[in-house]
Amino acid sequence: LDATVTPELSMKTVWTADKQDDQDLNQDTDFEAAEKEEDSPRALAIKRRQPRLKADNTSSTRALLIDGVPALLIVLNALVLGVSIDHPNNETVWEIMEAGFLVFYTLEVAIKCWAFGCTDFFKGKSAWWNYFDIFCLSLMYVDFMIA
Repeated sequence: LDATVTPELSMKTVWTADKQDDQDLNQDTDFEAAEKEEDSPRALAIKRRQPRLKADNTSSTRALLIDGVPALLIVLNALVLGVSIDHPNNETVWEIMEAGFLVFYTLEVAIKCWAFGCTDFFKGKSAWWNYFDIFCLSLMYVDFMIA
């Protein structure tokens, strides 16, 4: 094999790579074009592919809502669990609080799935954490049904 590259081949390779980059950039602008078309089959297909929130969005609002609030509730849930062990005679109060946490965690998973899209939720960067969330949520439902 000859490892030399001719100028024609080199230019063709660069042009092909530039064309691919342009296609990647056009995928983002396709969504803007699809918003103008609204009801066409192409527009609907493009809208379905786009997540409502992008996983790499680092805005403070996203960080607060997607990461901060659930972390705060997890700490609060741990505190409630610790206090309920020390004061077991208020069983009804603890069951109501457990039901509230169960509803919150269920809504968290549902909102994440809706916001990021099911594909990104189950196959994206944080898919394993999402599977872990679903596993923990399933255990909470089993515990709630048994108690």
